[in-house]
Amino acid sequence: MVVRQHESFFLARVDAPCREVIDVDGMHQSDGIAAWRWWTMPEIDATSEVIWPAGLATLIRHLLQDGDNGRI
Repeated sequence: MVVRQHESFFLARVDAPCREVIDVDGMHQSDGIAAWRWWTMPEIDATSEVIWPAGLATLIRHLLQDGDNGRI
């Protein structure tokens, strides 16, 4: 089965290591999302889970190097 989807990724710099996101459970359930969470760069680097898109950590690092005006 081939699946095509469009994803939007946002890079946020925050003082708090974690931010609560509320009122999304129903939306996630209808979209078939089983779980979600915030990830730090060290967590992305260390995980054995499949992260999509492949190379996400590299894309993020390029954004961090290019500043807020960087575009992937």
